Amino acid sequence: MNQATFYAYSTDGVIDGIDTITVAGGRFEYEREIRHGGTLVIIFPNFSQIPIFVEPGTSVSISGDAARLSEVKVAGDDINEKFSGFRKMHRERSVQAMRQVTEDFIGSDDCNTEVALWLIQQYFLMPKDADVKGAVTMLNKLAQKNSNEVKVKRLLNLLNATGTVSAGDRIEKFETRDVHGNLVTDGTIAQDTCVVMTCATWSYESQNLLRRLNNLSHNHRFNKIMAICLDTKKEEAKGLQDRCNAENVIMICDTMQWESPLMRIFGLTTVPDKVVLVNGKVCNIDVTK
Repeated sequence: MNQATFYAYSTDGVIDGIDTITVAGGRFEYEREIRHGGTLVIIFPNFSQIPIFVEPGTSVSISGDAARLSEVKVAGDDINEKFSGFRKMHRERSVQAMRQVTEDFIGSDDCNTEVALWLIQQYFLMPKDADVKGAVTMLNKLAQKNSNEVKVKRLLNLLNATGTVSAGDRIEKFETRDVHGNLVTDGTIAQDTCVVMTCATWSYESQNLLRRLNNLSHNHRFNKIMAICLDTKKEEAKGLQDRCNAENVIMICDTMQWESPLMRIFGLTTVPDKVVLVNGKVCNIDVTK
């Protein structure tokens, strides 16, 4: 790959928003100040993603063939080198198989918290057939190994608080402001059919869903869309809304990310995720068809 553009984002606040990385002459350098350890994700031109587990003061190198981006090697420290081998070993496995692999990894002596959290998110929470109950089980096992890990507790608390919204439930009262300062309450979305979804500047899948839902709303499939943006800055959410031509979407960004009370109220756990409301009650209908 002689020339290309990569993107970088973080799943846990190591960096804000999304960075652009330019490849020239088959090489690139990317330097970013970070204040705490976490996970940085590199997005390649074919939209495949590679996690980089970072710590302040460290550096890593990335090498590979453009024709086999899934085999890209990350070197420079023990965690990333081990995960490169792990990823290559299991690259052909199904989601169901990877859930068992994740359980085995968490139970092993080589378990690393950052890697385990990435695996739980990728194979339990992100797939269309998300297994929230299984994710909670994995997180409880991870917490037993490292009871002081704040990130594990935070995600565990979130999942324990969500997943309780089911068909027929009426959404509880709430009050917030959209990115333009307008008041938004449960009454705002209580009439007719409304889709509430999650999105983020670092999730292309969520942006595609936002565009698709916005187009469908123009054909009167439903009346309103409320998007909960999990970025840390309202300006990022405004930019996302503009890029997706979603001027009629109610865009919320309270900058609390995963800890936003709206995530609990609507039972949302991933990005992207969505729930359909009819007259203020949860309804099991697919508005994307």
